[in-house]
Amino acid sequence: MGMKRSVITFCLLLVAIGMPPTQGADATPPAAEPREKTPDTADLILRAEHACQISLDGGKTYSLPEGRQLKWPGLKPGKHRLRITVPGKKARTSEFVLKPGRTQTLVLKAPAEQHHPAPRSPRRLNEDFASNRAGWPEGEMAGGRATIIRDHYLLEADGSGPLLATRPVSLQPAQDFRIEVTATKAGGVDDQIYGLAWGAKDATACHYFGVTGDGRYVAGSFVDGENTPAVQLSRSGLVNKGNGTNILGVWKRNENVHLIVNGRRVDTVKFKPLPGNGIGPVILSGGAALSVEFDNIKVTQTARAR
Repeated sequence: MGMKRSVITFCLLLVAIGMPPTQGADATPPAAEPREKTPDTADLILRAEHACQISLDGGKTYSLPEGRQLKWPGLKPGKHRLRITVPGKKARTSEFVLKPGRTQTLVLKAPAEQHHPAPRSPRRLNEDFASNRAGWPEGEMAGGRATIIRDHYLLEADGSGPLLATRPVSLQPAQDFRIEVTATKAGGVDDQIYGLAWGAKDATACHYFGVTGDGRYVAGSFVDGENTPAVQLSRSGLVNKGNGTNILGVWKRNENVHLIVNGRRVDTVKFKPLPGNGIGPVILSGGAALSVEFDNIKVTQTARAR
C-alpha cells in the first residue's frame, strides 16, 4: 500500500511541475494541469477547433486533435512564435506576447474558406475562331458535335434535337444591343433551321433566330423545352439558299427586336425577358443531319435610344 501511494505521488508531481508535451514529431501531447504561477513565468493554453500540427518557437512539432487543448506551463514572458499547419492548407505563423504571472489561452480556429467571386460575363463579344481562348465547347454534345476548324466553328447536328453552343455575355435589358453571326451551310437537308440563340439558359430555355437552306426565316423561344415561334417560317428573297452564306442579326432597339438577314430587316418582334446569358450558334434539326460553319460572332451594347 505504501509503495502504491509513493507511485501515485510521483505521477502527480510530474503533472504539477508542468512536463513539456510528449517529445517527437507528430506526437499527441497530453494536457497538463495548472500549477502555481510565479511572476517570472507564464502559461500558454492552446485550444484547437480543428485538427492541426503546431510548433512553438521553432521547436518540436506536435499533433493536436480537434476539440483538444494543450498547455505549455512555465514559459518565458515576452514574444513567441507559433507555427500552425492544417492538413491541405499552407502553414501559417502567428506571433503573440505572454505576460508574466498569467495564463493566456489561444483558440486555433479553422482557416476561413476563400471564396473567389465568379468572373463577370463580358458585355461584348468579337469572335473570329482563330483560336478557342473563349472556351467554346468542342466534341460530342447533346444534338451532335462541335469543332473549331479553319477559323470557323463547325456544328454538326445529328437530328436528335437542338444543337446549341454558347458563351456567356451579359446583355443589359435596359440597353440596346446587336448580335450578329456569319453562317454557312456546309451540308445536309435544306428544310432545317440554323442561326443564333441569345438569352440562353440552355437548349430548353432561350430565344432564337434562324434561316433554312430553302430560303425561309423563323424566330421564337424555347420555354421549358417547348418551342414557341414568334414568327412562323416565312420566305424571303434576302436568304441565300442551299449551301450559301448568310449574315444574321438580332438588333434590339427600345422594346423591339429587329431580325436582320444580310444587312436588311425581315421582321420585328417584341423583346422578352432573357432566361439566361448564353449567346451562340444553334441548329434546330428534327430527324435530319445538318452541318453549318459559323464565324464572326459579334455582340455590342449601346445606351438605349430615345
